[in-house]
Parts: sequence; structure tokens; C-alpha cells
Amino acid sequence: MDGPPMLLNRQVEQAALATAVEAADGGEGGFFAIEAPAGMGKTALLAYTRDRARSGGLRVLSARGTDLEREFSFGVVRQLFSPVLAADPASQEVLLSGAAGAAAVALGEPVAADVTLPGEFAILHGLYWLTANLCRQQPLALLVDDLHWADAPSLRFLAHLQPRLEELPLLVVVCLRPDEPDAAADLLGHITADQTCTLLHPCALGAETVAEIVRCALGPEVDPAFADACRVASDGNPLLLHEGLRALAEARVAPTAANVPRIEEVGGKALSRRVAAGIGRLAPEHVAVARAVALLGEDSDLSQVAVIAGVQPQEAFAAAARLTQLDLTGMTDNASGPRVRFTHPLVRAAVYQDIDLLSRADAHRRIAQVLYEQGADSERSAAHLLRTPAVGEPWASEVLVEAASLAADRGSPDGAVTYLRRLLEEPLQAPERQQTLLRLGDMALRTESPEPVGYLRAALAEAADPEARARIAAVLTLLLSWQERNDEALAVYEAASGDRAGQDPELWRVLDTGLLDMALDDPVAYGIARGRMPELAAAAPSGTIGGRMLDCLIALHEAFAGVDAKAVADRARRGLGGGEMVYGGEFDLPSASRISAFACGVFALAAAEGDDVLPLLERSLDQARKYGAVSDALAGHTYRGLVWLWRGALGEALADARAALRLIEQTHYLVDLPYALAVAVAALVEQGDVDEAARMLHGVDLARPRRSGHWFLLQESYGRLLLAQGRPQEALEAMRAAGERFARTSGRNPALCAWRSGAARCLHELGRADEARALVEEELALARQWGAARPLGHALRIAATVDGGESRLGLLDEAARVLEDSPARLELAHALVQLGAATRRADQPARARGILSRGLEAAYQCGATPLADMARSELHAAGARPRRTAVSGPEALTPSERRVADLAATGLSNRDIAQQLFITVKTVEVHLASTYRKLDIAGRRQLADALQGEHG
Repeated sequence: MDGPPMLLNRQVEQAALATAVEAADGGEGGFFAIEAPAGMGKTALLAYTRDRARSGGLRVLSARGTDLEREFSFGVVRQLFSPVLAADPASQEVLLSGAAGAAAVALGEPVAADVTLPGEFAILHGLYWLTANLCRQQPLALLVDDLHWADAPSLRFLAHLQPRLEELPLLVVVCLRPDEPDAAADLLGHITADQTCTLLHPCALGAETVAEIVRCALGPEVDPAFADACRVASDGNPLLLHEGLRALAEARVAPTAANVPRIEEVGGKALSRRVAAGIGRLAPEHVAVARAVALLGEDSDLSQVAVIAGVQPQEAFAAAARLTQLDLTGMTDNASGPRVRFTHPLVRAAVYQDIDLLSRADAHRRIAQVLYEQGADSERSAAHLLRTPAVGEPWASEVLVEAASLAADRGSPDGAVTYLRRLLEEPLQAPERQQTLLRLGDMALRTESPEPVGYLRAALAEAADPEARARIAAVLTLLLSWQERNDEALAVYEAASGDRAGQDPELWRVLDTGLLDMALDDPVAYGIARGRMPELAAAAPSGTIGGRMLDCLIALHEAFAGVDAKAVADRARRGLGGGEMVYGGEFDLPSASRISAFACGVFALAAAEGDDVLPLLERSLDQARKYGAVSDALAGHTYRGLVWLWRGALGEALADARAALRLIEQTHYLVDLPYALAVAVAALVEQGDVDEAARMLHGVDLARPRRSGHWFLLQESYGRLLLAQGRPQEALEAMRAAGERFARTSGRNPALCAWRSGAARCLHELGRADEARALVEEELALARQWGAARPLGHALRIAATVDGGESRLGLLDEAARVLEDSPARLELAHALVQLGAATRRADQPARARGILSRGLEAAYQCGATPLADMARSELHAAGARPRRTAVSGPEALTPSERRVADLAATGLSNRDIAQQLFITVKTVEVHLASTYRKLDIAGRRQLADALQGEHG
């Protein structure tokens, strides 16, 4: 009997994949996921795609996830790209040039000892540019089978690649089983739910198709009842049907109605029976080879198979050849020698499960030791130790320690967590165990693992030294507060704070930072911190990491209280220190603690309208892309988006918020979720896209009680959305909820949460004028006390809105004057448009036209479409005929357009610009096209002069 007709009844899937191949050859990227249970023909469809892609002129790179290597850092990525680099070493320099060089770490390529290793984010970006460099040579297809067994870093690479597909001649096709145990379900769900992903679900074979297959297998005369019983027994699964029919043919079972009972008897579990029967016919040394292949995993090196099986190489080769004859394995040859793999994961599973548990564990231990003695990659050896009980020998601990370090260096904290967790099962001395627990907690902070609290608690319980306890407690209190477990966090802090005499003051500064972090959203912690604030402020000397962290937290507390913007900005600058706090200094502290303090300092400086906050964020984000974890980049995008929002660069704010939300989906760092969502919703409302803003909040339960007060900003944005939807009563409730959250720790500053003016607008629409005026007058007084332009201008504008009397023009005129030289361009646009409208209604059309024209220009620059439309309507009413495009010249460029244009003016190519700014080439092209249009120039040669305002 020939191979199974696996592609019968798969015309829809074949057509979709064939079209995708043609599209990739034409330069249009695509991402397809084939999802179905084992045996449904996923691999056959992948083989079909491979053949179509090769015949269509695409370069094809393939990989397959395996259950044995799912912890191996970038294992699937290595399968995809390493053969290309190995086949043509001369091309490595080109393929790994520029930003793609960071991919070398993930691929295990040598890196100079004096080179600082890139962080996770840079590695992902480097792999993107390696992919782009390959696509420049030839259209590319990346095919991955059994994605449910892929390692987490490789899955993150595919997720990172998805939004960048459209500009590459690249087709990605992956196969996966649904609901596979131990799979990285969150990452897989993120990939398959992405808008770029087309899901294909091969369905069970229908009755007619099954009947045709049965006739091909058993002869033309098939009773319909027999054919239907075959369909029911196999559940329409092509592989199971094929194996069952193979067994029925070998048993010479005629396809009659009378033989229907024999289908289950002979064909049931046919695959496992065939595997057992085939293995049973082999000589003992050949059985050992089959089991060695099952233990070593997919695509096993035959020389290693021979060592594990305890046979000579020629015997191993003969056994592999015999297994291939039995259709159990296949053999390939490469530069390092023959390799063997099972024909299907189910075949390997049948052989593997046939080995008893004790023998299996002992074999994995022997394999790990052999790989260790051969000098193999420590992660390969560690993968086998994960399947053994404690070995109790020094080499095993050495392998696991090295594997954890290697995984961390390769940008895979997930793998490091797995190896360190297994290391704890080995007999360790107390200092080694404590260090392992601390490293485990540190690594777990960088993943979506829910276990770091347990590891850190264990480390804390075992630490006898006060300094070690303080170091552990500093991280644990932060983590517990992120998880809204503030009672536990306070208990850890107070227990660790007992005796500070004679201890390193730097440690205690860092620990106190954890208290202040909790105190931002917990009233009990705030009560403790408030009494200690003078002491803590005095204990924050500049030049130390702990001192800077304290300064950042104290600055944000002062910003919450709204004391004095200039003093807060000075303290925040001292704490931030140009960004060195995050990636500089010698104090041994996980970056999670530093980045949290850094975010607080940036938040405070942005609220105080510090001119240097954006450059500082740019430097920090650049460092995060090169050396930091994905969570560091997430914080950079979140807070830069907030700054752009407050400055009125709505497109920039939304782009950063979307980037942050995508990283949150990949990493589950939920602490930044309310901020990123708040920025996105507020920006969309100002852009007039109310439906999209509402969609972004779908599934977010804002009414659920939370210990954390950090949701005040999102609650305020939700109020803005409700008001834009014409729901003032619900908006009022949302604004008051925001105020209640903000006030939990004495938050009063409208620069951080302008809930009073938001509520006043709602009350004004509801006809409750006295309540509205009282709230806005309170906010106006607080804004004057704070002293920054944006909240003061905003409060003045809303005061004018709810006043409606003779003071209206004066309030709006003051708002425009306050905002004139501030960075808050959107708030200025609102003030100008309202002032122009009020001036027109005061029967001053000529003056109104000038004010409204400036307001229209500012609104257009910000991307505030509804406000720009209002300005145009008012200008028409004032007797003007405004241009549809309100502004041109260098001032019309968005911040992103300006960054790209400045680099282009220096002579950098589009690819160089894209790599330097961590964006795609297409994004550069879009920005430049918009820049040329706004500057009214033909191209690059005129760019430098036009940016200086000399054009024309």
C-alpha cells in the first residue's frame, strides 16, 4: 500500500497556501497557521507549501518543534537560520551586518569577549533584520512544524515578526496542535490571534473521501457500512485512517458489512501496534538504537545514537536503515554525518512510551553526561537532566548553572528559569542554594512565570545575613506590590527593616524605594512612608544607585501632592541622572527594580514639563533595545507615549502605546497595562476614533475593585471616552472613580489626573452648573500651586467652559497666554479654538479669524481631527476660507517624521535609518514621503536645506 492520500479533501487549504506563495514571490508577506489534531495532514500541507515555494523561486527554511527541546533557547530559530549561515560562511558578514549582528547571540555564533551582549529586545530585532537581509537576496518561506513544542524565545521572534511582515517578500507557515499540554498557550494564542495570521483548520475527512480511500486500500467492492465504520473509527483523521487500513489489509479483512466489528479489533490503535510489531522484529541492538533515537529527540546524530545505544557506528547505521524500511524513521545526511528521525511524532511517542520510567530516566542521565563529556552545548545536556531526578554529581550542577547562564545571555529568561528550577533539586550547599533562589527570582521577574514570589520567599527564609535579606526583600516587596499583594509586601519590608545598624546604607535605600513604590497606591504603605519622608529625602545622596532610586520615588510622591513643579523636576533629574540608573552603576540589583524607579522619575519629570524628559526617554529606550529586557523596552514605550500624549503628538502617542500593548501581550507585564491603555484611549478620542477607543477597552473590567491605585489614569481616559460618546452621567461616575483612586495616597495634582475638570464638564452638560464651577475652581487653585503650564491652561479653559459669563473671554485668553510657550501643543490648540469661537461670538470676526487660524494649524499638527473640523467651521462662520491642509514646512513634521528626516539629511540610507531607529524600511519610506509632501520638495537632495527653512 502506498503512503496515505493525506491531501484529499484539502483543496481549500492548498489554494490558500498556493496563493500565499505567489504573493510572497511578488513581495507581499503572509503568515499562516495550520491548526489541527495530530494526524490531520498538517505536515503534508507544510510539505505541499515547501514544494510550491521552491518551484516558485522562494528560498525555504524549515524547522520543527520537539517536546525534548522546548526549553532550548531559540531552538526553532536555530533550525531555521543556522543551516544558511553554515552552508555559506562567506555570506555571514553580509547577513549579520548592522542590526542583524545581535542575532548572532541567539544562533550561537561566536561573539568577541569584550562585546557587551545584546538584550532580549535587540536579539529579536536582530533576528528580524537577519530575516530581512535574507529576503533581500531572495523571497523567503519560513516553515515550522509542531509549533506547540517550540521554545518561548522562538515564539516571541515570530510574534515580533508578524507586524513587520507586510514589507517583506516572506511567507511564514506554522503547524500546531490545539490544546497541547505544557505548550506556551499564551504566546501561541497571541500569534494565532494576531490580525496578520490566517488560520487554516483542516477538517475531518467526509464520508465520500473516506469511502474513496478505503476502496484504494482494500479493493473496489466496499460495503458502505464498512466505509462509514472506518470513518467513525478513525474520526476522519487521515493518519489514523491510513494506519487502520494498513492493518486491515495485512490481516486480509474484506470490506464487508459482516466485518465491521473487526475494524476496531484489527484497526484500533493500529499505529502503536505497528510500531510495537516492527520493533519486536528487530534484533536487541537495533531496538536499543530505536530507543536511543527516541530519547535523543528529533534529527539525532547517528554517532551519538551509537554511543547511547552501546553499539558500533556500523551497527547503528544498519539499525537505522532497517527502521527506515519499516517506515518508522527516515535518514538524512549533512556535513556532520548521518542523522535519523522518526517519520511522525506519534511514532516517536510510541517508542518512547514503551521504555519504562526508570530506564527512561537513567538513559536521559547517561545522555546528559555523554553530551557534557563531549563538550556539547550545555543547554542540550541540561534538556535531558530536566527529565531525571537529582543526579547528585558535580557535573550535573555545573551543566545546569552553565545552561542557565547561557540561556540568559541568549535572551531566554524562560530557559534560565527552567534550568535553575531543576538545579534546586540537586544537593547544594546553603550559599549556592540561596544564590540559585535569588537568580531564579531575578530571571522569573523577566518572564510571565507566576512563581518568582515563591522562589524569593524561599531565598529570604534561608538567608541568615541581614544584607542578603535586605537585597532579597527589595525585589520581593516590589514584586508583591506589582501583584497587588501589598499586605504581604509591607510585612516583608518591615521584617527586613528591623536592624540597620552597621549595614550597607545603599541596601536600605533600595529597600526603602520598595516602600515608596507601594505607597503610591496603598493607603497603609502611604501612611508609613509619609512619616518617614523627610528622613528618606535626606538619605538620598546623589551618585549612588539607591540614592537616585529614592529621589525618583520621592519626586513622584511630591508630584502626586502637587507641591512645586520646579522642585520636583530638579529632584527627578537628580534621580534619573541621564539614565545611568537603569544600565549603569555597580550595585547588584535586578533591572526590574531600577526600571520601576526610573519610570517613576520620568513620570514626575513629565508632569513637571521638563524639556529634557523626551531626550532622556529616547536614550533609555535606545539602551533598552540594545542591552535590556523586553520589559525595559515596554516601560520606555509606555512612558514616552504618555509624554507624547501630554504634548499633543497624538500619532506618536498612539504608536508608542500600541507598541507597549503588543509587548504586554507577549510578556504579561501587566503593571504597565493601565498606563499604555490610558494613552491609547485618550489619543484615539482626541483623533475622533471613538469606536476604536471603545474596542481597545473591550474585556477590561474597570469596575472590578483593585488594590492598586495605578488605574486612575485609565479611569480618567475612560471618562473622556464616555463623554465623547454622549454619556455624561456615566462619564461623571468614571471621573469620580478616577479621583477616588488617585486620592488613595493623597493624589491631588491635576497634572497627573485632571478628574475634577473632567467631572466639571460632565456636570456642565447635565445642567449642574454650581457643582461644576466648584470642582473646576478647586482644580484651578491646585494647578496654580503646581505651576506647570499644561494643567493650568487646561483648568482655565474648562473654567471658561462652565462659566459662560463675562469672564469667559478673559479665562480663555489667559489659557492661551499660559500655554503659548509650553510643550503642550494640543492643549494650546483647544484653548485657541475655544478663544477664537468665543471672540467671534463677541462680534470680533477679524481677531477671531487670526486666533482660529492658529488653532487650526495647531490642531492639524497634533492630529486632532474633531478639533480641526471645529476650527474650520468657526473660521467659515467668521468669514474665512481655510485651506484643507492647514500647515506645511518643517513645523508641520511629526516628531517621528523629523527624526527620520534629520537622519536622511545626513546621507544615511533608508535601511540604516530603520536599523538605527528600530523601525522597518517601509515605515521610513512612509515618513519620508509625508516629509517631502509637507516640505514641498522632490526628494532627498533638497532635504537638508528644507529642514532649515531655506527651501523656497
